[in-house]
Amino acid sequence: MKKLFFVCLILVISITSVFALDSYIGGYVDYMFETGQRKGTFLLPFEYSISKSSIGFGVTGTEYFTDSFGLSYKVCGAMLVSNTEADIKQDISKEPLVFNTALDFLYRYKFSKIFALEAGGGLSYSMTTDADSGLSYTVHTLDIDLKVGMLATIKKDFALSAGVNMATPVLTKPIFSSDTGKATYDLSVTSFKIGPYVALLYKF
Repeated sequence: MKKLFFVCLILVISITSVFALDSYIGGYVDYMFETGQRKGTFLLPFEYSISKSSIGFGVTGTEYFTDSFGLSYKVCGAMLVSNTEADIKQDISKEPLVFNTALDFLYRYKFSKIFALEAGGGLSYSMTTDADSGLSYTVHTLDIDLKVGMLATIKKDFALSAGVNMATPVLTKPIFSSDTGKATYDLSVTSFKIGPYVALLYKF
């Protein structure tokens, strides 16, 4: 899933940048808070509440084909800053980075030559991998995401983007891997994610 999503993302960026009217690329930072329920079956059925927050950082870009419509993408890493499961605070000191990428359709409304509203939605994919005693554990997650924000032109070739991201998972797939093979189990996550973002972009 990771390879397929990443290859599709590269192809979309490569093709769309050729036909884009306005192109932006730069670095960004975001904060995401998630709350909801996790349930499944691993030997026995389980269900418990989750509440966690993370800080992400990476590369983002936007390709506008007209003054109003375009595509945005991002590739980033995120680290947990808090994690509570079943009302028990978890130790996050050894938690691995979460790989995340997203592709969104965007609508832009220009208020002036400097300020514009950006709003849209699409799909995001994230992957978490950890290992212990010869056993690796990977969780693949596919989200539907929405974003609303402002785009402000600082200078001719630079812009500042800031707003709010929202998402909810539609698919969660855990995989155990060892020398003897791979295995998975039933896992369902019902949650809502929300948080602010800010990006410094170069226009080309």
